[in-house]
Amino acid sequence: TGRNQWDPGTPIYCPEKVAAKKPYLQRGNKAKRLKYARKHRNWGAEKWQQVLWTDESKSEIFGCSRRQFVRRRLGERYNNECLHATVKHGGDSLNVWGCISTNGVGDLVWINGVLNAEKYRQILIHHAIPSGRRMIGPKFILQQDNDPKRTAKVIKNYLQCKEEQEVLEVMAWPPQSPDLNIIECVWDYMERPKEV
Repeated sequence: TGRNQWDPGTPIYCPEKVAAKKPYLQRGNKAKRLKYARKHRNWGAEKWQQVLWTDESKSEIFGCSRRQFVRRRLGERYNNECLHATVKHGGDSLNVWGCISTNGVGDLVWINGVLNAEKYRQILIHHAIPSGRRMIGPKFILQQDNDPKRTAKVIKNYLQCKEEQEVLEVMAWPPQSPDLNIIECVWDYMERPKEV
């Protein structure tokens, strides 16, 4: 027996880590995700290039609520490069809606107040559809999640009309699936602290 062999009876030191977050998926939602995957598994690059990925995001204007880690030596705790600056009452936030495709970035819209179905319809009219037509062309595929404002009757009726006019096609989206939307990577990057 060598010194590097592990004895199953010996406790292992495992440093404490922050738990990863993941949407809870019920059995029905898992089935819908699998159906989505099977439907789209044979799509080639040409088909995916027709998708306009959309979502909204809330970003902090000052600071970052994410845990930040630094490496420092004794006595460096209050050095500027080891600090996480804060403001009273957490600063402020900025709510935006945006869209992207393989052809680039579409409109980015500042959302004043709460985004409801009517405000979202205005975003579709003035930003999503023009961005999709400009970047992809007619009959682009609109990806949106299942947030209640996007599944409201006024939105469903509007998008159905646009599908009938062959302006766009709405992609069926499985519930609890933000990890499938590539724009989430953009929001994640934007929310990371940047050096000024």
